[in-house]
Amino acid sequence: MNPCTPIGQRVFLGIAFLVCLLGFNISAADQAVWKVGLASRNITPTVGLKMYGYGSRTKPSEGVKCAIWVKAMALEDAEGNQGVIVTTDLGAVWPSFTDPVVERVQKVTGLRKDQIVFTSSHNHSGPLPRMDESVSDGWTEEEVRNSVAYTHKVIDDFTAAVVEAWKARKPAKLSWGMGFAPFVMNRREFTERGVILGDQFSGPADRSVPVLRVTDMKGKVRGMLFGTACHNTTLGGKNMAITGDFAGYAQKYIEDTMPGVQAMFITGCAGDANPYPRDRTEGTDGWDHVEAHGETLGKEVCRLAAKELVPVRGPLKTAAGVAEIPFQSKLSREALQTVANGRQRSPASNAKALLRILDRGEPLPLSQNAPVSVWQFGGDLTWVALSGEVVVDYLYLIQNALGPLKLWVSAYSHDVFGYVTSAKVQREGGYESKGITGRGIFDLEAQDAYVEKVEELAKKVGREVE
Repeated sequence: MNPCTPIGQRVFLGIAFLVCLLGFNISAADQAVWKVGLASRNITPTVGLKMYGYGSRTKPSEGVKCAIWVKAMALEDAEGNQGVIVTTDLGAVWPSFTDPVVERVQKVTGLRKDQIVFTSSHNHSGPLPRMDESVSDGWTEEEVRNSVAYTHKVIDDFTAAVVEAWKARKPAKLSWGMGFAPFVMNRREFTERGVILGDQFSGPADRSVPVLRVTDMKGKVRGMLFGTACHNTTLGGKNMAITGDFAGYAQKYIEDTMPGVQAMFITGCAGDANPYPRDRTEGTDGWDHVEAHGETLGKEVCRLAAKELVPVRGPLKTAAGVAEIPFQSKLSREALQTVANGRQRSPASNAKALLRILDRGEPLPLSQNAPVSVWQFGGDLTWVALSGEVVVDYLYLIQNALGPLKLWVSAYSHDVFGYVTSAKVQREGGYESKGITGRGIFDLEAQDAYVEKVEELAKKVGREVE
């Protein structure tokens, strides 16, 4: 057909119009469905501070081996829905110092509380934040003063990181995938003396490495949000140097290997998982192991960064709620006394604290409030952020409730108030079943209350429950 004839011109123009239209659609599809901002702040203490974890420590930290950070990722979809994920190399996050951050951030950004999730790596080689200015057992006035001052600086740094990330939003693409971490080990070892903290080689453990990759419009990687379900306890209580443990070394490896990339770590359902090997394995102090685990995890994330991952689209929907997790309501004084007289120190300590409540003539608390967030990324990904130190059974319980596909379950968010056991772990006993000191021991129905709240929020944000 001659395009110069009238009929040919019309056909030619029609084809050209279609090409332009298709080209426009392809271009539009290629445009960013997200705006993403990234920011970080160094929160390494400048003075010796009380350290998080390990009751055997009796003195403040001594020096710094590796810097620790707070990092923020601000997300906005094509419809203007927003959310901010905050990760930190601290042992825990608590409302006492994150609520002030939310209040400050809201004044600048207008973000709602349900649009911000604070997470922690559960690092046992970092400082212990503290807002309480009263001197308590095991603390000197100077230690209290230093920790409170540090925590106020942390509030400033958290706020600055979130606001900077929010202001730095620019066109980006998101994608996600899964890798593998071989060093994750179930630590509930069964012995003739009962369940101890050890190595259960046949025990359940989540060794997946979920990643959320941020790239610019040309495909250059800008950020890697990643995680694994493992305590950051490669280094034991004898270590007095500030460091990020294996998660800190993994982030450093990624950022050194891919300059310009911000690496952010989120902990999964790690309540009953430790790194293997670690400081007590084969008589080592853990330093070789912490660097090896960090490199192993870092290499896996870098491998995933270079792969073709699954696109993550909007809209972003966020929901937050509080699960009321029931404690055992009929704990007798005799039963508590038996636990208090037992050989396991932590359960005994909690039982003694509960006995003191009864001695004052007060009723034992009925439940523990556990904040939960569920974020839905279009039809591509559901992110569940649990509070507390939940055991790995919760991953399987939530997978059963929501379906296992397109799902990322993390923990140690919002409020790391203590261990949350499944019914199975509660029956078996052991360190993780001790309950919340001074509040209670979890009922066998605790898992149902927690999972039901997750399912409720997942339905609210549009997760298609299988």
